[in-house]
Amino acid sequence: GSRVARARLLSWSRAAAKRTVAGFSVLPSGPVRAHRVFLMPTPVASITTQTATPDDDGGVLIRTYADALPALTPAQRQAFDRQCSAAKADDWGTRTKALNVLHDAERFARIIHDALAAPRGGLGYTTARFLYFLEGILTLRGAIEVDRGKGRTVGTAQVSIGKAHEDALLGRELLIERLSAFAEGDEVRVQQIADAAGTSKDDDALLRSLKALVDCTKDCMASSDAVDQALAESVGLNPALVADIEARRAVLSEARSAALGEGPKMRQLDSAATNRIEGRVLFEMRYAMRLFDGAHGRDALSPRLIPATGTRQVLARSRPKKAEAQVPAQPSPPAGGQPATQPATQPGQLPR
Repeated sequence: GSRVARARLLSWSRAAAKRTVAGFSVLPSGPVRAHRVFLMPTPVASITTQTATPDDDGGVLIRTYADALPALTPAQRQAFDRQCSAAKADDWGTRTKALNVLHDAERFARIIHDALAAPRGGLGYTTARFLYFLEGILTLRGAIEVDRGKGRTVGTAQVSIGKAHEDALLGRELLIERLSAFAEGDEVRVQQIADAAGTSKDDDALLRSLKALVDCTKDCMASSDAVDQALAESVGLNPALVADIEARRAVLSEARSAALGEGPKMRQLDSAATNRIEGRVLFEMRYAMRLFDGAHGRDALSPRLIPATGTRQVLARSRPKKAEAQVPAQPSPPAGGQPATQPATQPGQLPR
């Protein structure tokens, strides 16, 4: 009855106030957390107080998750390692940027952590595999830091544009996430956001993407519809966000202009070692996606893992083509040119 419902809501509210890890709210188990958690905006640090700095906790949350799980056995680690060959890891790692993979993997980890607290739909993903994934994320973060350190010895322009690109890329991912939450259920707006997002394959593409996404955000905020205004506020589309993204874009544009004056070899690429780690993390993301898709198919309240634009080219599986209808072959006419006749079918008799 209503008394039981109020008691449950009060109990959940008290528990939610205590369940916070490194600034991220950990939803409790039970019917409440079964809502579509993958559509919720990712909790991040306030962008208004950290202008042009990454919304990144330095891996604190991932370490917290990993420390709470029992250690892997040597047999488990060897089995998981064997499933992704070095050749496949190298191939996948060269098709993405390590920073994109890192942030998308951390987003996956938050969803997986909540889902494992109260699995639905016969979810087959295990805590052992989750720990292996978390260790890969932490290893990737360390490899990126090593690459950054090497990059600093090349020249100040490389460091400047590399940092500006990372900040702008993080802002782009944040803006796409909030716009997607705003447009959920509206196919026209979803397509508009996809068109505006474009790609981030280089600095020029990233600058164009940020401008188009900011324009799209302003259009959403300028809507006179009260429902749209309330929805925009609920997902965090506000003037402060727009100002932050525009500032990041301006910093990237200035850094790019400065770098062009020092020669073309200013782009910082992932090292071969980082690419291999990156590829293994991508493999684990793909592995988790398959199991979560299966659970979602059996229970719509079980969350899915949706790759972002920076990893979609590797993780998004192509849909199988529909089999073309097979037209039964017609018998060849006899030598005389007349079509062969079939014996007549008697009433109530199936044709042979």
